[in-house]
Amino acid sequence: MRFPRLEAILGAQVHELTETHLQRLVDGAVAEAVDLEFKRDHYETNERGKKELAKDIAAMANASGGVIIIGIRETNGVASALAPLPVSDAEELRMHQTIASTCAPLPDFRIHAVSNGYYVIAVPRSSWAPHAVVVNDALRYPLRLASGTHVLSESDVANAYRNRFRGAADQAARVTEVRLEGEQAVLPYAPLALLSCAFVPNLPGRMTIDRQAVYDFRSFGQARRIPMPQSTIGNVAPWPLAGFRRVIVHLGMNDDGRPSAGTVQLHEDGSSYFGLFAGSPGQPMNPIQDEDLVADVVTIVGEAAAHAIERCGTGGDSVAEITIASAHAVSLGDCGRSHSFHRDDPTRVMNGQVPVGRHTINFDAIAGSRLEQVLAARLLLNDVFQALGEPECRQISADGRFNFNYYRHSVESRMQMLDQAIASDS
Repeated sequence: MRFPRLEAILGAQVHELTETHLQRLVDGAVAEAVDLEFKRDHYETNERGKKELAKDIAAMANASGGVIIIGIRETNGVASALAPLPVSDAEELRMHQTIASTCAPLPDFRIHAVSNGYYVIAVPRSSWAPHAVVVNDALRYPLRLASGTHVLSESDVANAYRNRFRGAADQAARVTEVRLEGEQAVLPYAPLALLSCAFVPNLPGRMTIDRQAVYDFRSFGQARRIPMPQSTIGNVAPWPLAGFRRVIVHLGMNDDGRPSAGTVQLHEDGSSYFGLFAGSPGQPMNPIQDEDLVADVVTIVGEAAAHAIERCGTGGDSVAEITIASAHAVSLGDCGRSHSFHRDDPTRVMNGQVPVGRHTINFDAIAGSRLEQVLAARLLLNDVFQALGEPECRQISADGRFNFNYYRHSVESRMQMLDQAIASDS
Protein backbone atom coordinates (compact mmCIF):
# COMPACT_ATOMS: atom_id res chain seq x y z
CA MET A 1 0.00 0.00 0.00
CA ARG A 2 1.40 3.37 -1.01
CA PHE A 3 0.42 6.80 0.27
CA PRO A 4 2.65 9.28 -1.61
CA ARG A 5 1.60 12.42 0.30
CA LEU A 6 2.05 10.82 3.71
CA GLU A 7 5.31 9.13 2.71
CA ALA A 8 6.73 12.54 1.80
CA ILE A 9 5.76 13.88 5.24
CA LEU A 10 6.92 10.82 7.22
CA GLY A 11 10.04 10.07 5.19
CA ALA A 12 9.24 6.37 4.75
CA GLN A 13 6.63 3.93 3.55
CA VAL A 14 4.02 2.90 6.10
CA HIS A 15 5.46 -0.57 6.74
CA GLU A 16 8.93 0.95 7.33
CA LEU A 17 7.95 3.50 9.98
CA THR A 18 9.85 3.91 13.25
CA GLU A 19 9.33 6.19 16.23
CA THR A 20 11.74 8.66 14.61
CA HIS A 21 9.44 8.99 11.62
CA LEU A 22 6.43 9.55 13.87
CA GLN A 23 8.31 12.27 15.75
CA ARG A 24 8.47 14.22 12.48
CA LEU A 25 4.71 14.64 12.69
CA VAL A 26 5.05 16.30 16.09
CA ASP A 27 8.09 18.39 15.17
CA GLY A 28 6.36 19.61 12.03
CA ALA A 29 3.03 20.24 13.77
CA VAL A 30 1.33 18.16 11.10
CA ALA A 31 -2.45 18.44 11.11
CA GLU A 32 -4.99 15.72 10.66
CA ALA A 33 -6.39 15.51 7.15
CA VAL A 34 -8.76 13.46 5.07
CA ASP A 35 -6.01 10.80 4.82
CA LEU A 36 -4.49 11.11 8.31
CA GLU A 37 -5.92 10.68 11.80
CA PHE A 38 -4.28 10.62 15.24
CA LYS A 39 -5.43 8.63 18.27
CA ARG A 40 -3.85 9.02 21.70
CA ASP A 41 -5.35 5.84 23.19
CA HIS A 42 -6.41 2.39 22.10
CA TYR A 43 -9.93 2.05 20.78
CA GLU A 44 -12.14 1.08 23.69
CA THR A 45 -13.20 -2.55 24.00
CA ASN A 46 -16.88 -1.72 24.59
CA GLU A 47 -19.48 -1.48 21.81
CA ARG A 48 -18.88 2.24 21.41
CA GLY A 49 -15.17 1.69 20.83
CA LYS A 50 -15.80 -1.14 18.37
CA LYS A 51 -18.20 0.98 16.33
CA GLU A 52 -15.73 3.88 16.32
CA LEU A 53 -12.92 1.66 14.99
CA ALA A 54 -15.13 0.20 12.27
CA LYS A 55 -16.44 3.67 11.36
CA ASP A 56 -12.95 5.13 10.99
CA ILE A 57 -11.79 2.26 8.77
CA ALA A 58 -14.90 2.27 6.56
CA ALA A 59 -14.88 6.07 6.26
CA MET A 60 -11.31 6.09 4.93
CA ALA A 61 -11.95 3.17 2.56
CA ASN A 62 -15.00 5.00 1.19
CA ALA A 63 -12.95 8.17 0.62
CA SER A 64 -9.36 8.44 -0.62
CA GLY A 65 -7.81 6.03 1.88
CA GLY A 66 -5.34 6.96 4.55
CA VAL A 67 -3.57 6.14 7.79
CA ILE A 68 -4.71 6.06 11.42
CA ILE A 69 -1.87 6.37 13.95
CA ILE A 70 -2.58 5.22 17.51
CA GLY A 71 -0.20 6.67 20.08
CA ILE A 72 -0.03 10.34 19.08
CA ARG A 73 -1.64 13.11 21.14
CA GLU A 74 -3.32 15.84 19.10
CA THR A 75 -4.34 19.37 20.07
CA ASN A 76 -7.03 20.93 17.90
CA GLY A 77 -6.28 18.35 15.23
CA VAL A 78 -2.50 18.94 15.20
CA ALA A 79 0.07 16.35 16.37
CA SER A 80 1.41 17.70 19.67
CA ALA A 81 3.24 14.79 21.36
CA LEU A 82 4.07 11.13 21.07
CA ALA A 83 2.09 9.01 23.54
CA PRO A 84 3.47 5.47 23.33
CA LEU A 85 1.19 2.74 24.62
CA PRO A 86 1.37 -1.04 25.06
CA VAL A 87 1.26 -3.12 21.87
CA SER A 88 0.53 -6.83 21.75
CA ASP A 89 -0.55 -9.57 19.38
CA ALA A 90 -3.80 -9.83 21.35
CA GLU A 91 -4.69 -6.17 20.76
CA GLU A 92 -3.87 -6.43 17.07
CA LEU A 93 -6.03 -9.56 16.79
CA ARG A 94 -8.88 -7.78 18.61
CA MET A 95 -8.82 -4.91 16.13
CA HIS A 96 -8.78 -7.32 13.19
CA GLN A 97 -11.75 -9.22 14.57
CA THR A 98 -13.69 -6.06 15.34
CA ILE A 99 -13.28 -4.68 11.83
CA ALA A 100 -14.08 -8.03 10.22
CA SER A 101 -17.27 -8.47 12.22
CA THR A 102 -18.55 -4.91 11.89
CA CYS A 103 -17.71 -3.72 8.35
CA ALA A 104 -19.47 -4.96 5.24
CA PRO A 105 -18.01 -5.65 2.78
CA LEU A 106 -14.69 -5.98 4.58
CA PRO A 107 -12.29 -3.28 3.35
CA ASP A 108 -8.61 -3.90 2.77
CA PHE A 109 -6.40 -2.71 5.63
CA ARG A 110 -3.08 -3.45 7.35
CA ILE A 111 -2.12 -3.01 11.00
CA HIS A 112 1.54 -2.32 11.73
CA ALA A 113 3.08 -2.18 15.22
CA VAL A 114 5.76 0.52 15.32
CA SER A 115 8.67 0.59 17.79
CA ASN A 116 6.70 -1.35 20.42
CA GLY A 117 4.64 1.72 21.27
CA TYR A 118 2.34 2.62 18.40
CA TYR A 119 -0.08 1.16 15.88
CA VAL A 120 -0.38 2.37 12.31
CA ILE A 121 -3.50 1.24 10.47
CA ALA A 122 -3.21 1.67 6.70
CA VAL A 123 -6.43 1.77 4.67
CA PRO A 124 -6.26 2.11 0.86
CA ARG A 125 -9.02 3.69 -1.20
CA SER A 126 -11.42 0.88 -2.03
CA SER A 127 -12.85 -0.13 -5.38
CA TRP A 128 -15.52 -2.04 -3.41
CA ALA A 129 -16.99 1.08 -1.82
CA PRO A 130 -19.38 1.78 -0.28
CA HIS A 131 -18.45 -0.03 2.94
CA ALA A 132 -21.03 -0.08 5.70
CA VAL A 133 -20.82 -0.32 9.48
CA VAL A 134 -23.38 -2.42 11.32
CA VAL A 135 -25.12 -0.23 13.92
CA ASN A 136 -28.06 -1.71 15.84
CA ASP A 137 -28.80 -4.21 13.06
CA ALA A 138 -28.82 -1.41 10.49
CA LEU A 139 -26.16 -0.31 8.00
CA ARG A 140 -24.52 3.09 8.08
CA TYR A 141 -22.14 4.27 5.35
CA PRO A 142 -19.50 6.68 6.71
CA LEU A 143 -17.32 8.88 4.49
CA ARG A 144 -14.23 10.71 5.68
CA LEU A 145 -14.05 14.35 4.65
CA ALA A 146 -11.62 17.12 5.54
CA SER A 147 -14.18 18.48 7.99
CA GLY A 148 -14.81 15.12 9.67
CA THR A 149 -16.83 11.97 9.07
CA HIS A 150 -20.11 12.22 7.20
CA VAL A 151 -22.81 9.53 6.96
CA LEU A 152 -24.00 8.99 3.40
CA SER A 153 -27.65 9.58 2.58
CA GLU A 154 -29.64 6.93 0.72
CA SER A 155 -29.09 8.81 -2.53
CA ASP A 156 -25.34 8.96 -1.84
CA VAL A 157 -25.29 5.22 -1.18
CA ALA A 158 -27.19 4.45 -4.38
CA ASN A 159 -24.76 6.60 -6.35
CA ALA A 160 -21.76 4.86 -4.72
CA TYR A 161 -23.11 1.45 -5.76
CA ARG A 162 -23.63 2.68 -9.32
CA ASN A 163 -20.02 3.89 -9.35
CA ARG A 164 -18.82 0.49 -8.14
CA PHE A 165 -20.58 -1.42 -10.91
CA ARG A 166 -19.67 1.16 -13.54
CA GLY A 167 -16.05 0.94 -12.42
CA ALA A 168 -15.99 -2.83 -12.86
CA ALA A 169 -17.35 -2.51 -16.39
CA ASP A 170 -14.91 0.29 -17.22
CA GLN A 171 -11.99 -1.78 -15.91
CA ALA A 172 -12.94 -4.77 -18.07
CA ALA A 173 -13.10 -2.52 -21.12
CA ARG A 174 -9.83 -0.85 -20.16
CA VAL A 175 -7.81 -4.07 -19.88
CA THR A 176 -9.00 -5.19 -23.32
CA GLU A 177 -8.12 -1.77 -24.71
CA VAL A 178 -4.60 -1.95 -23.24
CA ARG A 179 -4.07 -5.45 -24.65
CA LEU A 180 -5.38 -4.75 -28.16
CA GLU A 181 -3.48 -1.48 -28.39
CA GLY A 182 -0.29 -3.27 -27.40
CA GLU A 183 -0.84 -6.13 -29.82
CA GLN A 184 -1.43 -3.74 -32.68
CA ALA A 185 1.93 -2.09 -32.02
CA VAL A 186 4.00 -5.24 -31.45
CA LEU A 187 2.47 -8.17 -33.37
CA PRO A 188 3.72 -7.05 -36.82
CA TYR A 189 7.28 -7.56 -35.58
CA ALA A 190 6.78 -11.05 -34.10
CA PRO A 191 8.38 -13.77 -36.27
CA LEU A 192 5.74 -16.34 -35.27
CA ALA A 193 3.54 -15.48 -32.29
CA LEU A 194 3.13 -13.07 -29.43
CA LEU A 195 2.58 -13.83 -25.75
CA SER A 196 0.17 -10.99 -25.00
CA CYS A 197 -0.66 -9.94 -21.41
CA ALA A 198 -2.36 -6.85 -20.02
CA PHE A 199 -3.04 -5.71 -16.46
CA VAL A 200 -5.28 -2.94 -15.11
CA PRO A 201 -5.48 -2.33 -11.33
CA ASN A 202 -8.87 -1.61 -9.80
CA LEU A 203 -7.74 1.83 -8.67
CA PRO A 204 -5.62 4.01 -10.96
CA GLY A 205 -2.26 5.27 -9.72
CA ARG A 206 0.05 7.91 -11.11
CA MET A 207 3.61 7.70 -12.43
CA THR A 208 5.56 10.82 -13.29
CA ILE A 209 7.05 10.54 -16.76
CA ASP A 210 10.10 12.70 -17.32
CA ARG A 211 13.58 12.31 -18.72
CA GLN A 212 14.96 10.71 -15.55
CA ALA A 213 12.06 8.27 -15.29
CA VAL A 214 12.64 7.04 -18.84
CA TYR A 215 16.37 6.78 -18.20
CA ASP A 216 15.77 4.66 -15.09
CA PHE A 217 14.03 2.04 -17.21
CA ARG A 218 17.41 1.12 -18.68
CA SER A 219 17.66 -1.32 -15.76
CA PHE A 220 14.16 -2.71 -16.34
CA GLY A 221 13.89 -6.37 -15.33
CA GLN A 222 17.20 -6.53 -13.48
CA ALA A 223 15.60 -6.62 -10.03
CA ARG A 224 13.34 -9.62 -10.69
CA ARG A 225 12.21 -11.29 -7.46
CA ILE A 226 12.11 -14.67 -9.21
CA PRO A 227 15.01 -14.79 -11.72
CA MET A 228 13.64 -17.42 -14.10
CA PRO A 229 16.57 -18.60 -16.23
CA GLN A 230 14.63 -18.67 -19.54
CA SER A 231 12.66 -15.44 -19.17
CA THR A 232 12.94 -12.80 -21.88
CA ILE A 233 12.70 -9.92 -19.39
CA GLY A 234 15.97 -9.64 -17.50
CA ASN A 235 17.96 -11.55 -20.11
CA VAL A 236 17.48 -9.18 -23.06
CA ALA A 237 18.72 -5.59 -23.00
CA PRO A 238 15.90 -3.03 -22.48
CA TRP A 239 15.59 0.02 -24.73
CA PRO A 240 13.22 2.54 -23.08
CA LEU A 241 11.57 5.52 -24.72
CA ALA A 242 8.69 7.82 -23.93
CA GLY A 243 5.22 7.14 -25.28
CA PHE A 244 1.83 8.79 -24.82
CA ARG A 245 1.15 8.56 -21.06
CA ARG A 246 3.45 5.55 -20.80
CA VAL A 247 7.02 4.37 -21.01
CA ILE A 248 7.71 1.90 -23.82
CA VAL A 249 10.50 -0.61 -23.26
CA HIS A 250 11.68 -2.54 -26.31
CA LEU A 251 13.35 -5.81 -25.41
CA GLY A 252 16.38 -5.95 -27.67
CA MET A 253 16.77 -3.76 -30.73
CA ASN A 254 17.51 -4.71 -34.33
CA ASP A 255 19.55 -2.53 -36.65
CA ASP A 256 16.35 -1.29 -38.27
CA GLY A 257 15.01 -0.04 -34.92
CA ARG A 258 12.53 -2.86 -34.40
CA PRO A 259 12.35 -4.81 -31.14
CA SER A 260 14.08 -8.18 -31.34
CA ALA A 261 12.29 -9.99 -28.48
CA GLY A 262 9.15 -7.98 -27.65
CA THR A 263 7.88 -4.77 -26.12
CA VAL A 264 6.54 -3.69 -22.73
CA GLN A 265 4.26 -0.68 -22.26
CA LEU A 266 4.09 0.71 -18.72
CA HIS A 267 1.23 3.18 -18.37
CA GLU A 268 1.22 6.13 -16.00
CA ASP A 269 -1.98 4.90 -14.27
CA GLY A 270 -0.41 1.58 -13.20
CA SER A 271 -1.71 -0.45 -16.15
CA SER A 272 0.79 -2.45 -18.16
CA TYR A 273 1.13 -4.45 -21.36
CA PHE A 274 3.64 -7.18 -22.17
CA GLY A 275 4.04 -8.46 -25.72
CA LEU A 276 6.86 -11.01 -25.87
CA PHE A 277 7.83 -12.92 -29.00
CA ALA A 278 7.06 -16.64 -28.67
CA GLY A 279 8.30 -19.54 -30.77
CA SER A 280 10.36 -19.59 -33.93
CA PRO A 281 9.00 -20.26 -37.43
CA GLY A 282 10.39 -22.98 -39.66
CA GLN A 283 9.95 -25.93 -37.31
CA PRO A 284 7.24 -28.59 -37.78
CA MET A 285 3.97 -27.51 -36.14
CA ASN A 286 5.50 -24.10 -35.23
CA PRO A 287 6.00 -25.02 -31.56
CA ILE A 288 5.97 -22.51 -28.70
CA GLN A 289 8.05 -24.07 -25.93
CA ASP A 290 6.04 -24.61 -22.76
CA GLU A 291 8.69 -23.87 -20.17
CA ASP A 292 9.65 -20.66 -21.97
CA LEU A 293 6.04 -19.52 -21.62
CA VAL A 294 6.15 -20.38 -17.92
CA ALA A 295 9.33 -18.38 -17.37
CA ASP A 296 7.94 -15.35 -19.17
CA VAL A 297 4.54 -15.32 -17.45
CA VAL A 298 6.02 -15.76 -13.95
CA THR A 299 8.30 -12.80 -14.67
CA ILE A 300 5.54 -10.71 -16.26
CA VAL A 301 3.24 -11.09 -13.24
CA GLY A 302 5.97 -9.86 -10.89
CA GLU A 303 6.89 -6.90 -13.10
CA ALA A 304 3.24 -5.86 -13.52
CA ALA A 305 2.74 -5.80 -9.74
CA ALA A 306 6.00 -3.94 -9.16
CA HIS A 307 5.06 -1.29 -11.72
CA ALA A 308 1.64 -0.65 -10.18
CA ILE A 309 2.85 -0.57 -6.57
CA GLU A 310 6.35 0.88 -6.71
CA ARG A 311 6.07 3.35 -9.58
CA CYS A 312 2.39 4.29 -9.56
CA GLY A 313 1.41 4.01 -5.90
CA THR A 314 -1.54 1.71 -6.44
CA GLY A 315 -2.17 -1.97 -5.76
CA GLY A 316 -4.94 -4.26 -4.62
CA ASP A 317 -6.84 -6.30 -7.17
CA SER A 318 -6.04 -6.12 -10.87
CA VAL A 319 -7.80 -7.53 -13.90
CA ALA A 320 -5.43 -9.47 -16.17
CA GLU A 321 -5.85 -10.74 -19.72
CA ILE A 322 -3.63 -13.26 -21.49
CA THR A 323 -3.59 -14.82 -24.95
CA ILE A 324 -1.35 -15.98 -27.79
CA ALA A 325 -1.67 -13.71 -30.81
CA SER A 326 -0.43 -15.05 -34.15
CA ALA A 327 -1.16 -14.97 -37.86
CA HIS A 328 0.16 -18.54 -38.09
CA ALA A 329 -0.86 -21.96 -36.87
CA VAL A 330 1.05 -22.77 -33.67
CA SER A 331 1.36 -25.65 -31.21
CA LEU A 332 2.75 -26.17 -27.71
CA GLY A 333 6.25 -27.66 -27.70
CA ASP A 334 7.85 -29.61 -24.87
CA CYS A 335 11.58 -29.13 -25.58
CA GLY A 336 11.79 -32.82 -26.56
CA ARG A 337 11.31 -34.15 -23.03
CA SER A 338 10.14 -37.77 -23.16
CA HIS A 339 8.23 -37.45 -19.88
CA SER A 340 5.99 -34.55 -20.96
CA PHE A 341 2.29 -34.83 -21.56
CA HIS A 342 1.94 -36.16 -25.13
CA ARG A 343 -0.54 -35.09 -27.73
CA ASP A 344 -0.91 -37.58 -30.60
CA ASP A 345 -2.52 -34.81 -32.63
CA PRO A 346 -1.28 -31.52 -31.15
CA THR A 347 -3.78 -28.70 -31.17
CA ARG A 348 -2.99 -26.02 -33.74
CA VAL A 349 -4.60 -22.66 -33.11
CA MET A 350 -5.02 -20.00 -35.77
CA ASN A 351 -5.14 -16.29 -35.13
CA GLY A 352 -8.52 -15.30 -33.77
CA GLN A 353 -9.18 -18.75 -32.31
CA VAL A 354 -7.08 -18.43 -29.15
CA PRO A 355 -9.45 -17.59 -26.29
CA VAL A 356 -8.51 -14.63 -24.13
CA GLY A 357 -8.11 -15.63 -20.50
CA ARG A 358 -9.24 -13.07 -17.95
CA HIS A 359 -8.67 -13.28 -14.20
CA THR A 360 -8.49 -11.06 -11.15
CA ILE A 361 -5.19 -11.22 -9.29
CA ASN A 362 -4.04 -9.31 -6.22
CA PHE A 363 -0.95 -7.15 -6.70
CA ASP A 364 -0.38 -6.64 -2.98
CA ALA A 365 -0.30 -10.40 -2.38
CA ILE A 366 2.06 -10.90 -5.34
CA ALA A 367 4.41 -8.15 -4.15
CA GLY A 368 4.46 -9.65 -0.65
CA SER A 369 4.98 -13.29 -1.57
CA ARG A 370 6.90 -15.02 -4.35
CA LEU A 371 4.63 -18.03 -3.87
CA GLU A 372 1.60 -15.84 -4.66
CA GLN A 373 3.41 -14.62 -7.77
CA VAL A 374 3.91 -18.20 -8.99
CA LEU A 375 0.30 -19.15 -8.23
CA ALA A 376 -1.04 -16.11 -10.11
CA ALA A 377 1.15 -17.03 -13.08
CA ARG A 378 -0.17 -20.59 -13.06
CA LEU A 379 -3.74 -19.28 -13.08
CA LEU A 380 -3.02 -17.35 -16.29
CA LEU A 381 -0.89 -20.08 -17.86
CA ASN A 382 -3.57 -22.73 -17.51
CA ASP A 383 -5.78 -20.77 -19.92
CA VAL A 384 -3.05 -20.61 -22.56
CA PHE A 385 -2.03 -24.25 -22.15
CA GLN A 386 -5.62 -25.47 -22.45
CA ALA A 387 -6.13 -23.36 -25.58
CA LEU A 388 -3.11 -25.17 -27.07
CA GLY A 389 -4.27 -28.65 -26.08
CA GLU A 390 -2.56 -29.18 -22.74
CA PRO A 391 -4.84 -29.84 -19.73
CA GLU A 392 -2.75 -27.75 -17.33
CA CYS A 393 0.59 -26.07 -16.77
CA ARG A 394 2.64 -29.05 -15.62
CA GLN A 395 5.72 -26.95 -14.78
CA ILE A 396 3.94 -25.48 -11.73
CA SER A 397 1.95 -27.60 -9.30
CA ALA A 398 -1.38 -26.53 -7.83
CA ASP A 399 0.38 -25.51 -4.60
CA GLY A 400 2.86 -23.27 -6.42
CA ARG A 401 5.90 -25.55 -6.50
CA PHE A 402 8.06 -26.03 -9.59
CA ASN A 403 7.85 -29.54 -11.07
CA PHE A 404 11.40 -30.37 -12.11
CA ASN A 405 10.34 -33.27 -14.33
CA TYR A 406 8.99 -30.75 -16.82
CA TYR A 407 12.11 -28.63 -17.23
CA ARG A 408 15.04 -29.28 -19.53
CA HIS A 409 18.05 -30.72 -17.77
CA SER A 410 20.20 -27.64 -18.39
CA VAL A 411 18.07 -25.50 -16.03
CA GLU A 412 16.80 -28.17 -13.63
CA SER A 413 19.30 -27.36 -10.87
CA ARG A 414 18.54 -23.63 -11.04
CA MET A 415 14.82 -24.34 -10.84
CA GLN A 416 15.40 -26.49 -7.75
CA MET A 417 17.23 -23.60 -6.08
CA LEU A 418 14.43 -21.18 -6.95
CA ASP A 419 11.82 -23.61 -5.66
CA GLN A 420 13.65 -24.02 -2.37
CA ALA A 421 14.00 -20.27 -1.96
CA ILE A 422 10.29 -19.67 -2.60
CA ALA A 423 9.31 -22.49 -0.25
CA SER A 424 11.43 -20.92 2.51
CA ASP A 425 9.42 -17.69 2.19
CA SER A 426 6.31 -19.42 3.46
